[in-house]
Amino acid sequence: MVLYQYRCDEDGDIEVFFPMGTAPAAVRCEACGSSARRVFTKPMMPHPQQDIVAAIDNAQKSAHEPAVVKSIPTSGQKRPPHFANDARQYKLPRP
Repeated sequence: MVLYQYRCDEDGDIEVFFPMGTAPAAVRCEACGSSARRVFTKPMMPHPQQDIVAAIDNAQKSAHEPAVVKSIPTSGQKRPPHFANDARQYKLPRP
């Protein structure tokens, strides 16, 4: 069941439950008996976290305007190259 909002000209807002997709365009006001028309409101959804919103915005922006990388990022620690102790790999080129 979904809560739909209607507005009566005399009594104000009315909230009525209907199954999803079956709400009529107007209902009868219980207080005065006149017709109350349906009011379209935004859905009541929780607000997402700011970091999630920023990630979605960046993803949508990069689809049309990808960022140009001008240099290799220098962040992070430099790790020494890994050399295996396997004798079969001694003749392989080293970085």
